[in-house]
Amino acid sequence: MSSATAAPAENNSPKTIYLADYQPPVYGVQTIDLNVDIQKEKAIVTAQMQMKARDKVEEPLVLQGHSQTLVSVKVNDQVIAADQYSTSGETLSVNLPAGTESLFTVEITSEIDPYSNTALEGLYESKGMLCTQCEAEGFRRIIYYVDRPDNMAVFTTRIQADKTLYPVLLANGNLVESRDLDNNRHEVVWHDPHPKPSYLFAMVAGDLAVKKDTFTTMSGREVTIAFYTEEQDQDKLDYAIAALKKSMKWDEERYGREYDLDIYMVVAVSHFNMGAMENKGLNVFNTSCVLASPDTATDQQYGRVESIIAHEYFHNWSGNRVTCRDWFQLSLKEGFTVFRDQHFSMDVDSYLEHRVDAVKVMRSIQFAEDAGPMAHPVRPQDYIEINNFYTVTVYDKGAEVVRMYHTLLGDKAFREGTDRYFDRFDGQAVTTEDFAQAVTEGQDFDLPRFQRWYDQPGTPVLTVNRHYDADAQTLTLRFEQHYPELPNWKKDRQPVIIPVKLGLISVEGDVLPLETEHAQFKASSQTEGVFVFKEAADEIVFKNVPEETIPSLLRGFSAPVILRAQYSQQELATLVAHDADLFNRWDAAQNIMSQIILQGASSSMFLEVFGQTCFNNDIDPGARALICQLPSYTALEQLQVQDTGSIQVEQILDGQKALRMSIAKAYKTQLEKLIEQATEALSGKDFSPAPEDRGWRSLRNLAFYFLSCLETEEMEQRLLSQYEQANNLTDRLASFRNLVHNGYSAGQKVINDFAEKYGHEELAMNAWFEVQASNPSDDCITQVKSLQAHKAYDPKSPNNVRAVVGAFCRGNPRQFHRGTIGYDFLADTVINYNKSNPQLAARLLGPLTSWRQYDSARQEQMKSALEKILKTDALAPDVYEIVSKSIGA
Repeated sequence: MSSATAAPAENNSPKTIYLADYQPPVYGVQTIDLNVDIQKEKAIVTAQMQMKARDKVEEPLVLQGHSQTLVSVKVNDQVIAADQYSTSGETLSVNLPAGTESLFTVEITSEIDPYSNTALEGLYESKGMLCTQCEAEGFRRIIYYVDRPDNMAVFTTRIQADKTLYPVLLANGNLVESRDLDNNRHEVVWHDPHPKPSYLFAMVAGDLAVKKDTFTTMSGREVTIAFYTEEQDQDKLDYAIAALKKSMKWDEERYGREYDLDIYMVVAVSHFNMGAMENKGLNVFNTSCVLASPDTATDQQYGRVESIIAHEYFHNWSGNRVTCRDWFQLSLKEGFTVFRDQHFSMDVDSYLEHRVDAVKVMRSIQFAEDAGPMAHPVRPQDYIEINNFYTVTVYDKGAEVVRMYHTLLGDKAFREGTDRYFDRFDGQAVTTEDFAQAVTEGQDFDLPRFQRWYDQPGTPVLTVNRHYDADAQTLTLRFEQHYPELPNWKKDRQPVIIPVKLGLISVEGDVLPLETEHAQFKASSQTEGVFVFKEAADEIVFKNVPEETIPSLLRGFSAPVILRAQYSQQELATLVAHDADLFNRWDAAQNIMSQIILQGASSSMFLEVFGQTCFNNDIDPGARALICQLPSYTALEQLQVQDTGSIQVEQILDGQKALRMSIAKAYKTQLEKLIEQATEALSGKDFSPAPEDRGWRSLRNLAFYFLSCLETEEMEQRLLSQYEQANNLTDRLASFRNLVHNGYSAGQKVINDFAEKYGHEELAMNAWFEVQASNPSDDCITQVKSLQAHKAYDPKSPNNVRAVVGAFCRGNPRQFHRGTIGYDFLADTVINYNKSNPQLAARLLGPLTSWRQYDSARQEQMKSALEKILKTDALAPDVYEIVSKSIGA
C-alpha cells in the first residue's frame, strides 16, 4: 500500500504493542461469506465464518471491531444470548457454547454508516461512490473479525444496492453471480479462491465508467483488465493501462510471476489517504496515481503513475500470495515491493533518473526520520498506532536493504532465492527471517550480521580516509563505521554489512584497473567491484595506482549510509566530468554545490564544471538536467544537521538563491541558446513522457529556472509565451511556478488563467494550490487561508489538504519558519483533523517533529505548538504517538 478514529484513550496514553508479545491467533477464519446490504443511510453487514481453533475451544472468541452497531451473534446457527458476549473498546468477546468443536461457524451482523466515515478507513463514501480501505486495520470498521494479517481466509462477497445509485458493484476475485432484485435493486457475488488476510479485502459501489483491455499471460491465459473511473476521466487511463501490461510482462520475465485471476481491476478514488492499495484483484488508487493526460499531468506524475501501477501489481506476489505474519514485518512486503518497482522503473525507463529520485528520498526524508524522535528499525520493535509505521524507513530503507541482498548475491543467485521464497511460502504469512533464509540459502552469507539492518535504527556513518604510498604505488582506503546517538534508543548497535561499490579515477579522468588481495573485495569487472565492509574498521590496499588517484565510492548508492570522505573541489570536478558511474557524477555535483551553499566555498570551479556539463551535447539531456540541478532545501537541511547539528533556514535559502543567480549571470547567453535547442528538439512532436523528450523538457525548464531569477521584462514575456503555448502541463506549470515565485507582475494573470482553464480538473488544481502555497512571498499565509476557502478546495480531500497545508509547511520553509504563525497554523490544522481523519493529521505533523534541530527561539516556538496539540482532548493514537515521542525524545 502506497487510521481509524479511535475511542478516546484514558489519560491520552494508548496501549503500546510489542513484537516480542506476538502469539498466533487462538481462532482463525477459514472461509467467510460476507453480505453487504447498502441502504440509504446505512449498510447492514453479515459475515458467516467457518472458524477453527488453534488448540482446544477453551477461551472466549475475541474479534476486533470499530464504529459499528452490533445486531446479532450466532455460533453454529444458534443465537447467542446478550449475556454471553460483550463489547469493550475495539473488541467483541463471545463465550462459545459448551461442547463447541474445534471447527465451528460464527455469524455476525452489524450496521455501519459509511456516509459519515471521514477517517477514510473501512467502507466510506467518496463523491457518491462507496469504497474501502482496509490496510492496516480498516476491515474491523466493516464487521467484527479476526483482523490481523496472519488470519488468512477465502472470501465470498455478496453486495446488494440500488441499481440507479450504484450500477457498478465490485469486490475481490472473480464475478460468479449477478442478478436484479425487486425495488430497483440488484446484487452481485464475487469469489476470491486465494486465502487472504482481511486487510486485502475490497469492495466498490458506484456509478462508474470502465475502460477494458486484455493481457495474455506467459501460460496463454487471457486476463481482463478493467479500470473504473468517473466518466470524465476515462480519457486519462491509457498510460496506466499500458503501464500495467508492461508490469505484468516484466514480472513474468524478471521474477517468473504470473497473474492468477481472470480479471484485474483498478478503481480511481478522489478521497484516499494513501497512494494506492493492492487489494487482491481489485486495486483502489488515489486519482493522482492513476490518471494522466498531457494537459493534466506532469512528467513527474506520469512517472509516479507507472511506478505505483507497477508497485501495486507486484504486490500480487510480494504481499498477497506471500504476506506478513504481523505488522512488525511490514517491510517484508513493502520494502521488497518498493525494490521491485524501482528495479522495474530503472529497467524500462531511465536508470539515472529513477535511482536519483530514490536516493533523494533517502537522504532528504529517510535520513531525517532515522535521526529524529520517530526513528525506528526497518522492522520496528513496538508501536502504538500501526498507521504511523507506513514510513520511508519501512518502505524505502527496507528497499535499500533488499537492494543490498541483490548486490551481495548477484542477479542470478538473488533470482534463485526469490523463486525459492515465493515457492516455499506461497499462501502463508511469514517474517523477514523467512525471506532472508530463503534468499540466501546455499550462499556464503553472514546472515546474523546482515539482520542488524532490520533490527537497528539510525543511519550508519561510513568514514573513508585514504593514504597514498608513492614509493610502493599503493592506495590504502581505511573504512570506519559508527551510528550517531539516538535519544530514544538505548541498546548497543553493532557494525552492519556495508557493500561499497567502488572504482578508481586518475587525475586525468581515466578509469583505472583494480588490483587488491583483500578477501572481502568482489570484482565485477577489471575496473569496478564491491568491498564488503563488515567490521567497525577495516582497510583495503590497491596496487599499481598512479599518484593523485581519486576513489569513486558508494557507486549507485550501494548502501543506505552517510558517506564521509574528503574530496577537494578539483577532485569532485573530475568525478563530475569523468566518473564511469553516472550516479556518482550526479552525486559529486551535488557535493560541490552543497559546499558552496552551506560553507560559502568558491563557486568559480563549479561554474566551469557546470558549463562543461550543462551544454555538453554528448551527455543525455535528462542526465544533464539532473546533474546541474541545485540540491533541494530538504537535502541541504539534512547535510547541515549532519555537519553542524543545527538548521539555519535563511542561510540555506540565501545560499541557494546566490548560487542560482551566479549561474544565471555567468551563463545567460548559453542558457538562452539551450532553451532554443531544446525547443527545436521538441518541435513538431506530439507530447511523449518517454525519457528523451522528458529530458529535453527538463533541461529547458532548468534553464528557465535559472534565468527567471534575473526578473527581466524579456524573461517575463518568454515565460508567459511558454505558459500560453505549452502542449503539456509540465511546461505550463514550470512557467507558472517561475512567474509566481519570482514575483513577476504577470503572476496574478496566470493564477487567474490557470484556475479558469483547469477549474474542473481536480489534479491540475492541486498543482495550482501547491504553487501558491509554496510561494515564498511574505503574504503567503494569508494566501494559504484564502486557498482553503476556494470553491475547488475540499477540506475532506487529503489530496487538497496536502496540496495546500502540506505544500506550505513542508515546501515553503522561509514562510513556515517566519515567526510563530506557521507553527500555530499547522497545530490548529492537526487538531482540526484529529477527530475526522487522524491518519491525515498524523502525517501532516512532520515539520514540527524536528524542533530540536533549530535555534533556541524556534525550538521553543515549535515545541509550544506540539504541546498545544498534546493537550487536545481525546487525542487519536495516531497523533498522540508522534507528538508524545517528539516532545519526549
